Amino acid sequence: MSRSAWVAIVVSLLWVLGTHKDWWTVSINYAKQMPHKAAGYVTSVCILVMLACVLLFYLKADSVRGRLFIWKNTCTAIAEQPFIGYGPGSFQMVYGNAQAAYFGAGNGTMEEKRVAGYAEYAFNEYLQSLVEGGGMLLLLMLWFGISIFRQGLTYKRYGFCGALFSLAVFAFSSYPLQILPFGIAGVVFSAACMSGKEKGVQIVKKRNLLVLILSVLLCGCVGVGICKLRNLDELSERWYNANTLFYSQIYDAASKGYEHLYSRLNYHPEFLVSYASSLHSEGRSLEACKILERAKQVSCNSEVWNVQGRYYQSAGYYRSAELCFKRSLYLAPERLYPYYLLAKLYAEPKFLNQEKARRMATMVMTKSPKVHSKAVDEMRKEMKLLLSRYKQTNY
Repeated sequence: MSRSAWVAIVVSLLWVLGTHKDWWTVSINYAKQMPHKAAGYVTSVCILVMLACVLLFYLKADSVRGRLFIWKNTCTAIAEQPFIGYGPGSFQMVYGNAQAAYFGAGNGTMEEKRVAGYAEYAFNEYLQSLVEGGGMLLLLMLWFGISIFRQGLTYKRYGFCGALFSLAVFAFSSYPLQILPFGIAGVVFSAACMSGKEKGVQIVKKRNLLVLILSVLLCGCVGVGICKLRNLDELSERWYNANTLFYSQIYDAASKGYEHLYSRLNYHPEFLVSYASSLHSEGRSLEACKILERAKQVSCNSEVWNVQGRYYQSAGYYRSAELCFKRSLYLAPERLYPYYLLAKLYAEPKFLNQEKARRMATMVMTKSPKVHSKAVDEMRKEMKLLLSRYKQTNY
C-alpha cells in the first residue's frame, strides 16, 4: 500500500522505456507534424495524471494530510536556520519544537490536530537533509547524485540510472535513506553507473576530482559507522540483562547496568526511557529527569514529556510537571492522556486548583479519543470520580 513506491516505479519505468525508445525525439517530431493532435494527447495525459493523484490521495487521505502537515512544520524550522542546519540526528528534536510552537501559538485546524502525532522522519529526504545539514548539505547531495546520473547516461547504464531515479522519486514522500538496505542499494547502483564498460565497448573515464573526494568521504563515513556499531551483540546482551534486572525489581543493579551502556546507547529513546524508569524506581526522580532531557534531544514522542512530568510530580516539582504535560498536549492535541495527567496534577493537595482540575477532567470526559481503548474507559472512570468529589465539596 505504499503509494510513494507505486509512483517511483511508474515514473522510473517510463523514463527507462522512453530513453531506450527515444520517446522525447519522437514526441517532438510528432508535435511538429500534428500539433493539434499532440495538444489533445498532452491534455488527456494531464487529466489522467490528475485523476490518478486524486485517487491516490483519497486512498489514504489522512496519511497524505499528515505528511503535508509534517512538511509544513519542517519548512518552518528550515526557514529559521536554512544554511547550516541543526546538526546530524537533530530532526526529531527540531520538528518537535516546531510542532509544539505551532499548536502552542493557537494555530492549527481541527484536521491538523487530528493527524498530528509522533514524526520520526520528515517523509521527505530533501527536507530532512535541509533540517540536519542545511542548504550546503542538500546542494552537495544533489550535485553528487546528478554527477553519478550523468556518468551513468554517458556509459548508457539506463537500467541503473532508472533505479537511482526511482530512489530519488521515492525520497520525495518517504524515508529510504533512513533504512540501511536502501542505502546499500543506492551505493551499489551508483557504483554500477560509474562502470566504464557498456556492451563490450570500453569508454574512457573522465576523472572527476570532486566525485573522488566525495567517494573517499563516503567510505570514511561508512568506516566510522562500522566502528560505532561494533560489538552490537554484546551491547544487546548487556541491555537485555539490565532490562531483566529492572523487571525483577532489582533497581540498583539495573541502573548500574544502564549507566555503563549510556555512552554507547544514548541515541536510543527506548534505552533512555528504560534507564530513567530504573532511576525513578530507585527514588532518584530528578536524575531520571536529566536522562529524559537527553531523550528529548533524540525523540519528539510526546510520551517522553508525559513520563518526565510524572517524575517531576513525584519529586514535588509541580511547576516543571505542569510545563511537561502542557508541552505533551501541544505535541499531540487530540490525545486524552495529557489532559488526564494535568487533572491529576491540579488535584494534588500541594498544587490544588479545583477549577483547572475540573476543566481538564471535563476534557477527558467529553473529548473524542483518536483511538478508543480500555485505557480511555479507565481514565474516564477516574475523572468521573474526581468530578463527583468536587461537586460534593462545593455543595
